Amino acid sequence: MNGGGLLMATFLLLGMLALFPSPGWAEPLEIRDLRPGDRAYWSDETLVLESSTGIGEVTLDPHGSWPESLTVRFVYPDGRKMLRLENLRISTQSDSLTLRYPDPDPSSPDVAARLGFRDGTLEVTLSAPLLNPAESLTIQWIDTYR
Repeated sequence: MNGGGLLMATFLLLGMLALFPSPGWAEPLEIRDLRPGDRAYWSDETLVLESSTGIGEVTLDPHGSWPESLTVRFVYPDGRKMLRLENLRISTQSDSLTLRYPDPDPSSPDVAARLGFRDGTLEVTLSAPLLNPAESLTIQWIDTYR
């Protein structure tokens, strides 16, 4: 390939990369402390936690500010979806809440975290009041049917 062809191929590659941008706020979050066999990845603006045993933990650190809200989805590596959590603990340095799904007392919803289903998969959405003062956030989960 001559110099002109190489330059053209470089511009073509850069143009193609621009067509597939990464999520707008995904890069500012560092994902750490996953258990062996687990992984975390972004799907649109949702953090997907793939748990090999149904019991897991992850710590998230912002590289700047948190997003307005953060949605976390729970799945298994083989594609099974987590449908019930016997324990979901969300902790910051100054606050902590423990949830279950389904909650035996649905009359006391917590505004800092909402549990629900999307596309048949359990998700938790964390709101700004929980995220904004936090330096880091730790999520621990136990699937009922692990």
